Amino acid sequence: MLSLQRKYFTNVCRQVHFLEAIADKALSGHVVKTIPVETDGQCEVACYDDLMCLSYNIGPKQADRHQCELSKSDHIRDPGNLVPMAGYTYRPTENRCSSSPCSDNATCLSLTETIFQCLCPAGFTGNSCETDIDECQTNQYICPVNEECINTAGSYVCNCVSGVFDDAGVCQLRTGTNCKEIKTAFPSAPDGMYEIQPNNGLSKFWAYCDMTLFGGGWTMCYSTDNLARPKTEVTYDENHPYGTDGYRTDCNNIQFREILFVDETTNETAFFTYKLNSSLLATENYGTQISGLWLGGGVATKSYEYQLRMCDHSFYSGFFISGFKNCYKKCYRWCSDHVSPYFRSASTHPSFAGVAFNVNGHRPLACNMSRPISPDIRNINAMLKAEATNSKDMQHTERRKDPHLFGKRSVDLHR
Repeated sequence: MLSLQRKYFTNVCRQVHFLEAIADKALSGHVVKTIPVETDGQCEVACYDDLMCLSYNIGPKQADRHQCELSKSDHIRDPGNLVPMAGYTYRPTENRCSSSPCSDNATCLSLTETIFQCLCPAGFTGNSCETDIDECQTNQYICPVNEECINTAGSYVCNCVSGVFDDAGVCQLRTGTNCKEIKTAFPSAPDGMYEIQPNNGLSKFWAYCDMTLFGGGWTMCYSTDNLARPKTEVTYDENHPYGTDGYRTDCNNIQFREILFVDETTNETAFFTYKLNSSLLATENYGTQISGLWLGGGVATKSYEYQLRMCDHSFYSGFFISGFKNCYKKCYRWCSDHVSPYFRSASTHPSFAGVAFNVNGHRPLACNMSRPISPDIRNINAMLKAEATNSKDMQHTERRKDPHLFGKRSVDLHR
């Protein structure tokens, strides 16, 4: 048994112990290098010099040369690949790599008969190369403008968020004055983040657009399991994606005639359509008495017509829908309505803590302190028929979820 040794980059002297040769056999399917040699000893040295070599085949002499084949496996690791081959000699080494200590996608380097090192391919790391590197999270990617990075095993792909390409194959950014406009322009656009450019000259901002529920085109305003101030909390933070407590965007200057509430925990949804043939702006209606009532759809009972309040008051702040009972509620006085369903976020007053989604909210709802809701708005050219049957409404309550979204819902408070 021949032994060779040399010091390598790991500060370990490589020691190779060659085992007895096996005549008329060869290991097939694992050759990493083929070189011509004059003697068997030259093939041994070549195997020693290559950290990937765990065994070698040496062929019969032809034109004063032998064919030396270096293999990255051996007959212990891959016994089925040791095959009869006349005139060849197979020579294995004693090594730890025979037990396959590295991941399937890695190459095992034998340093000594007891020490090995796993050589990871691009995109993997770890002692045995078992960990996929997320190039998207570690900024090790290059994607064209308007395309997002999606991690894959050992690599990544660039995805055109909009799904829309120009004639040159360049991904186009979907923008519009609101999500409904984008949905109209790109009917197959998926749920996700979009750039909104208000038509009144205000600055662009990012907002989550739900392109699925009830025909899609909803601009998702905020997600909260407690308090919210949509009048002033208008900046999207990527650390708080839609559906998680803390998601915010600027819905103040988007015209709307419909408002949607999503219980992100149960995925239940309720939408409301303005009975008057006109649109509203939140920025013009905080604290005002909004005339006219709303028709309910989704899980909202049709036994009521509904009232909308948009509040920025010390008692209650946020969008607030509740059943109408011959008394118009104010942001700080809720007509002692202990019966109708409420859709609201939490009040600052402990008597009205927690969010309310399709339950009476004229009381504390402490059990809903961690159940966020999301109010969303949409404009329409013709009134959506809120009288649609419940079966048709419920077809839309199944929402397609992205891996990065979590359940939330919206609530309103009143007294």
